[in-house]
Amino acid sequence: MNKFTKVMNKMANKAGKNSPAILIGLGITSAAGAVIFAIKGTIAANKKVEEVKEAKINELMEEEVEDIPVEVELTKKEIVQATWKCYIPTAISFTTSVVCIICANNVNAKRNAAIATAYSMSEAALHEYKNKVIETIGEEKEKEIAKAVVKDKIEKAPAPNTQVIVAGDGEQLCLDYISQRYFKSDRETLRAAVNDLNEILNSCDYVSLNDFYDKIGLERTSIGDEIGWNVSRDGLIQLDITGDIAKDGRPCLGIGYRVAPRYEYSMYH
Repeated sequence: MNKFTKVMNKMANKAGKNSPAILIGLGITSAAGAVIFAIKGTIAANKKVEEVKEAKINELMEEEVEDIPVEVELTKKEIVQATWKCYIPTAISFTTSVVCIICANNVNAKRNAAIATAYSMSEAALHEYKNKVIETIGEEKEKEIAKAVVKDKIEKAPAPNTQVIVAGDGEQLCLDYISQRYFKSDRETLRAAVNDLNEILNSCDYVSLNDFYDKIGLERTSIGDEIGWNVSRDGLIQLDITGDIAKDGRPCLGIGYRVAPRYEYSMYH
C-alpha cells in the first residue's frame, strides 16, 4: 500500500496543477469499478461454491458413503479457499480508489500550506512596509495615501444595485472590501460590532471574519471561517472607515481593517 501510494504521489506531481481533479476522477472511477467487480465476483464465487459442493458430493459417492445429504454444507474456511480469488479485482479497484483520493487530499493539503505560508510572508512584508511608510513620510501623509487607496477600491468595485443588503437600522451605504458586498449600516453599528468582538478577543484570544459579519448582519462567506484575528499576534480589531462616493453617486463608507484578518488565526500562540 505504501509503495503504491508513493507511485501515485509521483504521478500526481507530474500531472501538475490538475492532479487533484485527475486523482479524484480516478478514485471515483475505481470505486465504481469496485462495485461492478464485486457483483461479478459474487456471481463467480457462487458458482465456485456450487462446484465445490458438487465435487464434495461426488467424492462421497466414490467413497460409497451411505446417507449422502442432498445439500452439502461447506465450512467458512472451505468457502474462503474456493472464492477468494474472485474478489481480487474488487480489492485492487477499491485500493486504487482509496489511494487516489488520499493522494488528491495530500496534494491539496500541500498546496494550501504553501499558499498560507506565502500569504503570511506577504502580509508580514506589507505590515513592515506600512510601518516604514509612516516612519518616513508621517502619519498624516500615510492617511492621505490610504484615503486615495480607498477611493480607488470604491471606484473599482461593482456599482451597487437594488440588492444592497440591509444589515441593520442604519441607512448609510457601506462597502466591505474583502467580500465586495454593499450593505446598509452606520458607523455606530460597525463600531459596536468591533467593540463586542474585542471583548471576545480579550477572553477567547481569537475571532473569525465571519464573527464580524454576524455582528453587522451580513451573511457568512466561505473564506470567513478561514481568516480572522488573534489578539496575541494582531492586537484588537480596528476598522478603517473612509467615506467616498460610489459609482451610482451615493455617499459610501469603505470598510477596511487596520490589520487584515489572517489565516491560521486560531493556531497562533
